[in-house]
Amino acid sequence: MTKHRKALKSRAFDKPARSFSVLIGNSDKQITELLSAAILETTADYTVEIIACNDTGDLREKARSRDICLCVLVLNNLATPDYHPRNRTSRSIKLIAEVKMLSRSPIIALSGWNRDVAHSKKAKRAGASFYFRLPFNFNALVAAVQCCLKERHDTLPASAAIPAPLMKERQKTGLRRVADTRIALNQPSPCPRLPSEGIYFVVRLPNCWELKAFLFSKHHDSGHAELWENHVTPMLVYAWAPLLFIGINAVERQRRERLLRSELNLHYDGFPRGRVTQMGSHKRFVVYHGGNLNTAMKIKRQDIESAFGITGCAAWKFDEHEQCSHFSAEGLRSELLLRDKWKTITAELD
Repeated sequence: MTKHRKALKSRAFDKPARSFSVLIGNSDKQITELLSAAILETTADYTVEIIACNDTGDLREKARSRDICLCVLVLNNLATPDYHPRNRTSRSIKLIAEVKMLSRSPIIALSGWNRDVAHSKKAKRAGASFYFRLPFNFNALVAAVQCCLKERHDTLPASAAIPAPLMKERQKTGLRRVADTRIALNQPSPCPRLPSEGIYFVVRLPNCWELKAFLFSKHHDSGHAELWENHVTPMLVYAWAPLLFIGINAVERQRRERLLRSELNLHYDGFPRGRVTQMGSHKRFVVYHGGNLNTAMKIKRQDIESAFGITGCAAWKFDEHEQCSHFSAEGLRSELLLRDKWKTITAELD
């Protein structure tokens, strides 16, 4: 393992520099130096520790034992036991999922094996935030590191726009949905054409927190519990199963997915949620909420107002019945192996 440290010399009245640990999985010294340069270009104002691993065993151990903020994996430059060209692609996808589960940090994957777009899609589904083919574009990688560190530690200003090299790379490879990009950078989704009442959830996905808005102009007002079971739970199972059920056969995986879905159905009141209600016949709305949002989620009130088309014409009102249940929040943390913390209440309300 090699380490590289870069410390910022700050004045006495400046805030202490924040520290980052970045894990690089790669055995090619020249590529490691280029990756390190891209990372240090982004984190010039912070203290950075770069940990380089040459083989998959050491990589898994560091991901498990260290507090990692970002992982950069060069999939075709890692020593792997029992390597065979026929299974290298499936092994690389499995490695991404394992490192994601162990480190709980954003992953940037690179590979020189395959020019098939399907491989990049599989890598993203396994947990990679970005995927680059070798040789990579330096500026695009710098922009990807920016986004990943913002996702993990909010080191960039909230008004940061998507850098042009990164946007070009995403348009070229189709790595992430536009909705994911908006959530990661605190940019609200487009307003619907007409204001609408509805219900919303703020849920934890592997890469970020995401707002799920159900407009009554499109969905029947069936309540939080039914919308959770019919729409949110299937989405959570689809997003988390590749990380939770690694290395098992298809039959067993389907069985575990069914069990996970039945468990998640019980916890509709575990994540932050709320309801948008119109005030009489006037074009004014009230957003009833439980006060459970926090800055780490990167979901703001204006994002919720924008999703329902009520920006500038909504009042926010605390409702104790919209608070997160401690029992359900702990159930979600247990089922999805979450480290995130958010405000909950222990007592159940009538």
